[in-house]
Amino acid sequence: MPKLPPNDIDPTDPALEKLVERAMQDCGWLLPTTIEGVRRAEAELLERHVPLPERLRDPHRLLDRRVLSEPKAVPSSTPVASTDPWKALPIALIELAREVGLTIEQSLKLLKMGRQVVAHRSSTKKDEMDLADWRKFYEAVKEFL
Repeated sequence: MPKLPPNDIDPTDPALEKLVERAMQDCGWLLPTTIEGVRRAEAELLERHVPLPERLRDPHRLLDRRVLSEPKAVPSSTPVASTDPWKALPIALIELAREVGLTIEQSLKLLKMGRQVVAHRSSTKKDEMDLADWRKFYEAVKEFL
């Protein structure tokens, strides 16, 4: 196995690097790096006439058209916080919490952990967990609650 330089960069042929850089610059894939190169590129752009359709010449009209085509957001009233935090939990999880005596904080943490597991599942499994699923999941993670 060849020995690499200390910074783990594979040594390449300088002639090949220059050839690749020149090809990339000729294709327009590199920006000019010198002042002369920038001036030359600007002069080339001024010499070349790029025909634009009339609809693209006025950016304000283009933006206005886009705004008009997008559906307007309806201002919604601020949601009223529910007085009962248990209403945010699935019924099966509420039943489990009553059975084993979980607090609302523990139940919300269990819900968050369960949703994370469901999010990482394949799409072939069911998304909603029933009471048996919650019970099995709780037994597996109860030491972390």
